[in-house]
Amino acid sequence: MSGKGGKGKTPATKAAKQPAQAPPAAPAKAAPKPAPKAAPKPASPKAKAPIVTPELVAQKKALLESLSTSKVTMARDAKAADEELAKLLKTPKARVQGTVAQLEEEAKNLEFRRTTTSMSLNEEKRVLKDLEAIKVRKVQVTEYEEFQATVQTLKDKKNELYDTLRATETHEKLLQAEVRKMQLALELHTTLDAFETITISVPKDKMGMVVGKNYTKLRQFEETYHVLLDVENGTQDVKATSVPKQNALVLAAINNIALATTQSLAVHPDVLKLLMIQKGLHLKALEAKCDVKIDVQRAENTISFQASPERTQLLEATLKSLNTNKATIDLPTDVIPKLIGKKGEVISKIMEDTGALLDIDRVTNCVHIVGPAESVLAAQASVDAIIHDQAASAVKVNASDVAFFGRWDASQFPAFVEYLMGDKAAKLKALRKEALDIRLQVNKNKNRFDVDGNRHQIEALKGAIQAAVASFLESVHTFDVDERCLSLIIGKKGAKIKAIEAESGAKVDIQGHTLYILGEADQIQKATALVDEIVAKNQRSVVYTSSHLTGLLLNNKRAKLNEIEKASGCNVQLPPAPAGGKAPRTKATTMAITLTGTTSAIQLASTALEALNDENKVVYLPLDGDEVATVIGKKGETIMKLEKDTGCRLRVLDDVSEGSRELELMGTADQVAAATSALDGLLRTSARQLLNLDEFSVACLIGKKGERIKEVRAAHPKVTLDTFQKSQVVRIQGNDKADVDACAAAILDLLQNTTVFETIKAGGRGRFDALLSDPTIALHLAELEAQGGVKASVQENGTQVKLRGSPLGIAKLKSFFDMLADTHCIASIPLASKAHATSLRGSTDDSLHENVLQVVKQTKTVIRIKADKSSPSGFAVSLEGASLAKVLDAKLRVESLLQFFFPSHVKVLSGVSASAVPRLFQSLPLLGAYHATLSLASKDSIKIITDSEANTKTVHKKLEEILKAHDKEYHEMTIPGHLVPQLVGKNGESIKRLSSESHATLNLSPADADDPWAARSLTIHSRDEANVKAAVRLVQELLHAYEAECASVVVPLTLLDAAMGLKRQSPSGVSFNVQEKTDLSATIQIHAKNATERASTVAKLQELVATTTVLQIVLPSTDIVGSLIGKGGANIKTLQSMHSGLQVDIRRAEKDGAQSKVSLRGEKAAVAAAAVWVREKIAAIVAMDAEKRAFTKPKPEKAAAPVDAPVEAPIETPAKPTRHVPVGAPAAMDKNARRRQRKREEKEQADAAAAKAAKGVLSPRAHYGPKSDFFNYLPPGSK
Repeated sequence: MSGKGGKGKTPATKAAKQPAQAPPAAPAKAAPKPAPKAAPKPASPKAKAPIVTPELVAQKKALLESLSTSKVTMARDAKAADEELAKLLKTPKARVQGTVAQLEEEAKNLEFRRTTTSMSLNEEKRVLKDLEAIKVRKVQVTEYEEFQATVQTLKDKKNELYDTLRATETHEKLLQAEVRKMQLALELHTTLDAFETITISVPKDKMGMVVGKNYTKLRQFEETYHVLLDVENGTQDVKATSVPKQNALVLAAINNIALATTQSLAVHPDVLKLLMIQKGLHLKALEAKCDVKIDVQRAENTISFQASPERTQLLEATLKSLNTNKATIDLPTDVIPKLIGKKGEVISKIMEDTGALLDIDRVTNCVHIVGPAESVLAAQASVDAIIHDQAASAVKVNASDVAFFGRWDASQFPAFVEYLMGDKAAKLKALRKEALDIRLQVNKNKNRFDVDGNRHQIEALKGAIQAAVASFLESVHTFDVDERCLSLIIGKKGAKIKAIEAESGAKVDIQGHTLYILGEADQIQKATALVDEIVAKNQRSVVYTSSHLTGLLLNNKRAKLNEIEKASGCNVQLPPAPAGGKAPRTKATTMAITLTGTTSAIQLASTALEALNDENKVVYLPLDGDEVATVIGKKGETIMKLEKDTGCRLRVLDDVSEGSRELELMGTADQVAAATSALDGLLRTSARQLLNLDEFSVACLIGKKGERIKEVRAAHPKVTLDTFQKSQVVRIQGNDKADVDACAAAILDLLQNTTVFETIKAGGRGRFDALLSDPTIALHLAELEAQGGVKASVQENGTQVKLRGSPLGIAKLKSFFDMLADTHCIASIPLASKAHATSLRGSTDDSLHENVLQVVKQTKTVIRIKADKSSPSGFAVSLEGASLAKVLDAKLRVESLLQFFFPSHVKVLSGVSASAVPRLFQSLPLLGAYHATLSLASKDSIKIITDSEANTKTVHKKLEEILKAHDKEYHEMTIPGHLVPQLVGKNGESIKRLSSESHATLNLSPADADDPWAARSLTIHSRDEANVKAAVRLVQELLHAYEAECASVVVPLTLLDAAMGLKRQSPSGVSFNVQEKTDLSATIQIHAKNATERASTVAKLQELVATTTVLQIVLPSTDIVGSLIGKGGANIKTLQSMHSGLQVDIRRAEKDGAQSKVSLRGEKAAVAAAAVWVREKIAAIVAMDAEKRAFTKPKPEKAAAPVDAPVEAPIETPAKPTRHVPVGAPAAMDKNARRRQRKREEKEQADAAAAKAAKGVLSPRAHYGPKSDFFNYLPPGSK
């Protein structure tokens, strides 16, 4: 390496000592040489150089250290000698003439003269004085000579030391050069023989740029290219020593300076911004890569530099790659401030981390990303992450959303809102704060929160709501009470509920029929006790009796009614009297008597009323016209005699509307029986039977135009069959009791086994699907379906129910659906044993067991144990309440108590299929001898209750046998939804053919209204097991044969319509079915018997998926839809003409808050290019509209911005023109700057379109170019 101070020696070329001198000025050259002047040294005759090893280098370095130590010692000694000489010369001795010998000779002569010559005294004194002077001079001369000898000795020593030091330095330099060569050889893994020295000629005006200040540039070349460089003094040559490869690299680098010319390039504004961000990070990297110094002229968007042609081409290619790598991302309006950050911190951090330029366009609400390919990808990921995290989205959080509220009763939401709004909404404010200040609005009417926030806020809201719900549930107690109790709890003008709150300290909130008590544990306990006291004293029950009791109860100033109320302590309320005064003389009906009081009081009152009703039993006998006269007799003698003999009161009723007459018999059971027997003898009727049916069953018995009842009459000619539809009575008369009984049995069998249909409209009940959403109610409906052999299906979005089954079973289900919306619901549990009734009673027959009372308290129902002749034990448990769900819950609890009291009497039969449940329930009459009752424990299990352990086991065994027989006759198969059409066939031909061939019945379950492609159940039935197996085999063969002729293709959900559209282009033998659908994709099943057609269709579908894509672009405003379409659709037609097969669909937002969208579908390249065109068109339209508004609309003096409108920062014109351009955040531009920018973009678009018209590409913007090698600064081989 060259030394300091202008020394141009190289140890490899000059080893001799030379004095330091400035290099002479070299003559100026006309022009730089185009090629290097390389002068390799001639081969040395020396022997082959030794192999360089680290040990050898270490030895040389050790020798260097020794030389350095010696040099330091010699320098110190020479310095000490020099200092001693200088110190000595500070006090030099005066020079004295003569020498010691001369003075001694002169003194000898004077002494000889004095002794041999006669002289005077004065003369002698003068001689003596001269002798004395000579002695003094002799001493001075001696001292002077000694001083001079010392000085010369020191000078000789100093010169000798400096000569040795210079020789050592020369040796050291030679050794240093040798060590450097050895180190370079180690670095390059070569030998010293492989080194060669070349000479590079450099123009005089470029030598300073090559050498650099204090040789810094030269040292940089040495470090970068692993060479040894030396500048010859007085020449313009640079000598480089290294292996040929490295010499070539440094030759190219130096020639880049030597052959450099001044260049100027125009740069895209985005690329210029990219170069200047991060304090010129990319500019420095570009300079390092191309080894040039670049000057930026921002105002002109140009750069200037000095570089060789090769470097210039590299620089242009790099800048071009930067201009190619671009991307555009649409931004939600609320994300733009968050992407910029406080004082641009966020966007600056992204640019610093990724090395890409982010430029936000507020006109089109998008960000343009420019930079190297990997930087653009990284910046895209960062921006997408911010959009994902920070983009505010409106979310409707329903109370039933498990993700936010957890698993809780969503009906408690209104009370939860009241809990949050308490204490001036302190808890609601805390909830918002815990959710990172999310925007939250309570929509109490729709049971939801309307939320507007980003992903982090929404995630925080989930935990905050669940914590608030948990706190709410710990601080609340709920009651379900009927309307009447609610009014009692509220009191007049809210006086009672205020008193409860004041006494307990709790807050009482009422939502619908539910009472919520909020507060601390002791406060809740006090308020609950007060409410329980009100509810317990005002339980409600209904007793159904004959309307004839009205007169008995109200006679004598309500004497009987007052007696019952006083004895029971219960309030008895009769139904209101009919309008118009006195009731007509017609048939008595059943009336509902409402009882209000405690449970025990209701039990006493109901017992008294039922006993009174039994004492005044009413029976109605239909009479023919001639029979009426016979019963009444002359002047009523006959009827009066019957009343006197039997004690039964008789009355003939007229029904004008029906044209029939009935005889009313009222009295005790014995009196009625005696009167009936007397009437049979009077009318000579040996056999009569009355069937009390419901109106629907009577209508079904009559049939269309009376066809069905005519068939029954024809089958039983020996009896007379009459129907009284209004009174819902069927009368059978005959001479032989057996004939009458046979006809009655035939009628009941007809009503039990005939299949009819009935539709029930929801009306004011609400939606049936909502009413049946409770699992308990749904299970009870399934039990009623099984008991009556009826199937109920909800249709028309829950607005109606279609019933299919026997008339008797449909009648029960109609009563059930009527009760769904009723405020008074009833259920019963038939008891298998009197012991069961005793276990549920308390200490007296009128009281209840404490566990039953606990059920009453928990479910807010009324439970009574009453006589029931249809029950095996003659007793049943009656359960009443305002809510069917609560009544059924109480029913399950009472059954659990029976199982607890009598565990051996209860057993569950599990594994029951859905088709077997009705058959097991309908076999209950066959088990009457075992006093068994059945109930549905779950969808696939039946609970058996009998009066003993033995009977329970026997019934369980018999039901198992019935179940096994049923399983042989029935088989259920699950049919995938996409295979159902193949199974059914056109107009049901396939399933009918399978049924005919197998001699079995095939029933397919109805389709799911919400998911028509859901799997469906196929039930196969035949009494012959072989037929069932044959049907199963035929169905499987049909489905397997169909699937063998199918092929499946998965397509994105966005392409489903386009894929299904291929069906129209396919041959007639090819069919398409959607096999499976998810949120992102769908599986299409293609069926064709012809394998070639099937393969061709699959290939077309796969090609569609591979080459086609769908892209949606959200429009910033609905107002620009017309401008985007153009006059007569000109813009869309132009776009489609440039891209064949491109489909453009623009959908205008129909509702407030919705977004207009542009949907592009076609080949991926065409869609990408069209998307660029659409985005640029949108930007141009928005900018044009903004300019029009600026020119046409004057600024109001004070205009209030809309509440929800985004606030835009005002554009300020700078006071002074400046070259500073803000990077990252959107720069404010005046009108001229915007016009220049727009013209520049239009020119770029036109150039790009012209260059790529053959390929049909409109613009390269927003596409990624080739991968940039931007940060690979070093040339190949120099790493």
